[in-house]
Amino acid sequence: MLPQRIYLVGMPASGKSTLGKKLAEELSYQFIDLDYRLEEKENKSIPEIFQEFGEDHFRILEKKVLLESLDDKSVIATGGGAPCFFDNMEFILKNGVAIFLNTPVHVLAERALMAAGSRPLLKDFEGEKLIEELNAKFNSRIKFYTQSHFTFAPHESDISSLISLLKEFKQEE
Repeated sequence: MLPQRIYLVGMPASGKSTLGKKLAEELSYQFIDLDYRLEEKENKSIPEIFQEFGEDHFRILEKKVLLESLDDKSVIATGGGAPCFFDNMEFILKNGVAIFLNTPVHVLAERALMAAGSRPLLKDFEGEKLIEELNAKFNSRIKFYTQSHFTFAPHESDISSLISLLKEFKQEE
Protein backbone atom coordinates (compact mmCIF):
# COMPACT_ATOMS: atom_id res chain seq x y z
CA MET A 1 0.00 0.00 0.00
CA LEU A 2 1.29 3.44 -0.91
CA PRO A 3 1.92 6.08 1.77
CA GLN A 4 -0.59 8.94 2.00
CA ARG A 5 2.09 11.64 1.78
CA ILE A 6 5.40 11.56 -0.05
CA TYR A 7 7.86 14.33 0.80
CA LEU A 8 10.67 15.04 -1.64
CA VAL A 9 13.76 16.60 -0.05
CA GLY A 10 17.06 17.68 -1.53
CA MET A 11 19.14 20.57 -2.69
CA PRO A 12 17.75 23.47 -4.70
CA ALA A 13 17.54 22.38 -8.36
CA SER A 14 17.67 18.67 -7.46
CA GLY A 15 14.44 18.01 -9.36
CA LYS A 16 11.91 17.92 -6.53
CA SER A 17 9.22 19.83 -8.42
CA THR A 18 9.83 18.17 -11.78
CA LEU A 19 9.91 14.63 -10.37
CA GLY A 20 7.14 15.44 -7.91
CA LYS A 21 4.71 16.42 -10.69
CA LYS A 22 5.49 13.23 -12.64
CA LEU A 23 5.21 11.04 -9.54
CA ALA A 24 1.93 12.63 -8.48
CA GLU A 25 0.51 12.09 -11.96
CA GLU A 26 1.63 8.43 -12.02
CA LEU A 27 0.07 7.77 -8.61
CA SER A 28 -3.05 9.92 -9.17
CA TYR A 29 -1.99 12.03 -6.16
CA GLN A 30 -2.11 15.79 -5.91
CA PHE A 31 1.18 17.66 -6.24
CA ILE A 32 2.10 20.32 -3.68
CA ASP A 33 5.09 22.61 -4.13
CA LEU A 34 5.68 24.18 -0.71
CA ASP A 35 7.62 27.10 -2.18
CA TYR A 36 4.72 27.87 -4.52
CA ARG A 37 2.20 27.58 -1.67
CA LEU A 38 4.29 29.95 0.41
CA GLU A 39 4.45 32.47 -2.43
CA GLU A 40 0.69 32.26 -2.93
CA LYS A 41 0.01 32.68 0.77
CA GLU A 42 2.33 35.68 1.12
CA ASN A 43 1.52 37.15 -2.29
CA LYS A 44 5.28 37.62 -2.81
CA SER A 45 8.02 35.67 -4.54
CA ILE A 46 10.62 33.88 -2.44
CA PRO A 47 13.36 36.28 -3.58
CA GLU A 48 11.11 39.20 -2.51
CA ILE A 49 10.52 37.61 0.91
CA PHE A 50 14.27 37.08 1.38
CA GLN A 51 15.02 40.64 0.30
CA GLU A 52 12.32 42.31 2.42
CA PHE A 53 12.39 40.15 5.57
CA GLY A 54 15.52 37.97 5.46
CA GLU A 55 16.10 34.25 5.68
CA ASP A 56 15.00 33.82 9.32
CA HIS A 57 11.53 35.17 8.57
CA PHE A 58 11.34 33.04 5.42
CA ARG A 59 12.18 29.88 7.42
CA ILE A 60 9.32 30.63 9.87
CA LEU A 61 6.87 31.05 6.98
CA GLU A 62 8.23 27.88 5.37
CA LYS A 63 7.61 25.89 8.56
CA LYS A 64 4.01 27.13 8.75
CA VAL A 65 3.37 26.00 5.18
CA LEU A 66 5.01 22.62 5.90
CA LEU A 67 2.76 22.10 8.94
CA GLU A 68 -0.25 22.68 6.68
CA SER A 69 0.89 20.02 4.18
CA LEU A 70 -1.13 17.15 5.62
CA ASP A 71 -3.32 16.60 2.57
CA ASP A 72 -3.89 12.90 1.91
CA LYS A 73 -2.63 11.32 -1.28
CA SER A 74 -0.11 14.02 -2.04
CA VAL A 75 3.44 14.36 -3.29
CA ILE A 76 5.08 17.34 -1.60
CA ALA A 77 8.18 19.09 -2.93
CA THR A 78 9.86 20.84 -0.02
CA GLY A 79 12.20 23.78 -0.34
CA GLY A 80 15.88 22.82 -0.37
CA GLY A 81 16.48 24.07 3.17
CA ALA A 82 13.12 23.11 4.68
CA PRO A 83 14.26 19.81 6.27
CA CYS A 84 17.26 21.54 7.86
CA PHE A 85 15.48 23.99 10.13
CA PHE A 86 13.51 23.66 13.35
CA ASP A 87 12.11 20.11 13.70
CA ASN A 88 10.94 20.04 10.08
CA MET A 89 12.66 16.76 9.16
CA GLU A 90 11.14 15.06 12.20
CA PHE A 91 7.70 16.30 11.09
CA ILE A 92 8.29 15.03 7.53
CA LEU A 93 9.39 11.58 8.74
CA LYS A 94 6.44 11.29 11.11
CA ASN A 95 3.80 12.35 8.58
CA GLY A 96 4.84 10.60 5.39
CA VAL A 97 7.64 8.95 3.51
CA ALA A 98 10.71 11.10 2.83
CA ILE A 99 12.70 10.67 -0.36
CA PHE A 100 16.08 12.36 -0.72
CA LEU A 101 16.76 13.32 -4.33
CA ASN A 102 20.52 12.94 -4.51
CA THR A 103 21.57 14.96 -7.54
CA PRO A 104 25.28 15.60 -8.27
CA VAL A 105 26.54 19.09 -7.49
CA HIS A 106 27.66 19.75 -11.09
CA VAL A 107 24.08 19.08 -12.25
CA LEU A 108 22.73 21.37 -9.51
CA ALA A 109 25.13 24.10 -10.66
CA GLU A 110 23.96 23.84 -14.29
CA ARG A 111 20.31 24.00 -13.22
CA ALA A 112 20.92 26.86 -10.77
CA LEU A 113 22.51 28.92 -13.53
CA MET A 114 19.48 28.34 -15.75
CA ALA A 115 17.20 29.53 -12.93
CA ALA A 116 19.36 32.53 -12.01
CA GLY A 117 17.50 34.96 -9.79
CA SER A 118 14.93 32.50 -8.48
CA ARG A 119 17.24 30.95 -5.87
CA PRO A 120 18.07 33.69 -3.37
CA LEU A 121 20.79 31.79 -1.50
CA LEU A 122 22.70 31.16 -4.74
CA LYS A 123 22.12 34.44 -6.58
CA ASP A 124 25.56 35.91 -5.85
CA PHE A 125 27.59 32.97 -7.17
CA GLU A 126 28.71 31.70 -10.57
CA GLY A 127 31.32 29.37 -12.02
CA GLU A 128 33.70 27.80 -9.51
CA LYS A 129 32.26 29.93 -6.68
CA LEU A 130 28.80 28.47 -7.38
CA ILE A 131 30.20 24.92 -7.23
CA GLU A 132 31.98 25.75 -3.96
CA GLU A 133 28.81 27.26 -2.45
CA LEU A 134 26.68 24.28 -3.55
CA ASN A 135 29.24 21.85 -2.10
CA ALA A 136 29.26 23.76 1.20
CA LYS A 137 25.44 23.82 1.35
CA PHE A 138 25.25 20.14 0.42
CA ASN A 139 27.77 19.22 3.14
CA SER A 140 25.87 21.20 5.78
CA ARG A 141 22.49 19.72 4.78
CA ILE A 142 23.37 16.08 4.03
CA LYS A 143 22.86 15.00 7.66
CA PHE A 144 19.20 16.03 7.34
CA TYR A 145 18.62 14.68 3.84
CA THR A 146 20.05 11.25 4.69
CA GLN A 147 17.48 10.79 7.45
CA SER A 148 15.01 10.17 4.61
CA HIS A 149 13.42 6.76 4.23
CA PHE A 150 14.88 6.46 0.71
CA THR A 151 17.61 8.02 -1.38
CA PHE A 152 16.82 8.31 -5.05
CA ALA A 153 19.19 9.43 -7.82
CA PRO A 154 16.85 10.94 -10.44
CA HIS A 155 19.69 11.18 -12.96
CA GLU A 156 20.30 7.40 -12.75
CA SER A 157 16.88 5.84 -12.12
CA ASP A 158 13.43 5.96 -13.59
CA ILE A 159 10.17 6.77 -11.85
CA SER A 160 8.92 3.17 -11.98
CA SER A 161 11.76 2.06 -9.69
CA LEU A 162 10.77 4.80 -7.24
CA ILE A 163 7.13 3.66 -7.32
CA SER A 164 8.27 0.09 -6.59
CA LEU A 165 10.17 1.32 -3.52
CA LEU A 166 7.12 3.24 -2.35
CA LYS A 167 4.85 0.20 -2.67
CA GLU A 168 7.16 -1.73 -0.34
CA PHE A 169 7.29 1.04 2.25
CA LYS A 170 5.68 0.36 5.63
CA GLN A 171 5.00 3.48 7.73
CA GLU A 172 5.69 2.91 11.44
CA GLU A 173 2.64 3.40 13.60
